[in-house]
This record gives sequence, structure tokens and C-alpha cells, in this order.
Amino acid sequence: MVSSALCALSLCAGALAQSFEPEQPIQQGPNPPSWARSSSHCRVDLLSAQTPSGVVGYIGYNVSELVISAHRGVSCARAKGYARANWKSGTQAGGLSWRYVRAWRSSAGSAYVGEFAGSDGQSRLAYLAVH
Repeated sequence: MVSSALCALSLCAGALAQSFEPEQPIQQGPNPPSWARSSSHCRVDLLSAQTPSGVVGYIGYNVSELVISAHRGVSCARAKGYARANWKSGTQAGGLSWRYVRAWRSSAGSAYVGEFAGSDGQSRLAYLAVH
């Protein structure tokens, strides 16, 4: 009985740990790939007097801004709210079903860019978390 409970617990822990990994392997290199260089007028600045180095998200990275790289069926303002809620609360943020798509980590410093996508069937949103 105890061993089966431990086995079930270990399976649950493995599934939880996997949820923090992107669908594609984390890329590393001195320069970000083209997908990580998206420019957009729709951004969420996470720096403030209370958080001078950005906001730590549910995957453990401290991020300075969220760049909305694509949105369909939602305004920029609503996309910002969804992205901010997802970064802080993860897939439990509600509103959309979220995926951690891919990530890049600098091999020459502490830079990080992660891409996250959410949808609800009609609305779709993608954002980059930039450190």
C-alpha cells in the first residue's frame, strides 16, 4: 500500500516538473534566435520601484517585460491582462488554456526569452517573457 502511494506520488511529481519545461528543448547560444526578437507595440513592463528587477513568474524566471507577439480575438489591453496573469499564476490563470512553447537562454550571460501561447478556441494569444 505504501509503495503504491509513493509510486503515485512520484508520478504526480514528475508530471508537475514536466509542466515547467517548454514543449521544445531550451535553446542556448550567445545570440537570441529570430523568434525571440519579436518587436511589438503591445508590451507589459514589469519593472517598478517595488520590483526593480522584474517579476518572478511561475517557472522561476525573473522577467522585465512581456511582449505580446501575436493576438487574435482579443484586444491589446486584454492580451496584456491575460499575459500578466499567466506569467504570475501559470496555467491556473484562467481565461485561456496555456502552453510553454519554447525558450532560449544565453550562453554568454543571464538573458532568457520564453514563448507562451494561450487559446480558448476562438481567441489566441502568444507572448514572449523577456529577461
